[in-house]
Amino acid sequence: MNQDVIDKNKDKPIDEIMKISEIYLVEPISSERYGITEKFIFTFSISGFTDPEWREIFTKNYNSDKAKFSGSQFILTCKSEELEKIVNQVKPCISLTNKIYKEKKEELIEAINKHNSKEIALKTEKKEEEINVKVMFKNFKI
Repeated sequence: MNQDVIDKNKDKPIDEIMKISEIYLVEPISSERYGITEKFIFTFSISGFTDPEWREIFTKNYNSDKAKFSGSQFILTCKSEELEKIVNQVKPCISLTNKIYKEKKEELIEAINKHNSKEIALKTEKKEEEINVKVMFKNFKI
């Protein structure tokens, strides 16, 4: 896990980090012709908001520029006769993306917990050292 990611998230409450909603297609919103081509832009509402990390995972899983997510919308650019086929290809990629995204969040929480445990142990060690030095100094003979 990248230390920058841990540092960026270490002070956030765990429930905020794990606030994950499963993304799935909800309903069609609009369709319009894409320029003068045979393609259309199909827009669907989705179940939640996709953040950049979620979208990056999706893009890796679905290696095509036909499908993309923007905020809380899914946008598909294709010929009308390809629509059903592509949506059926995208659905498993969305499920896989949800799974990977959740696993990454769980890994982040585990890394933050390890980081925090190390910080607590270090603070405890320093506090014990401080106490020992005070006792040693109090009993110091000149």
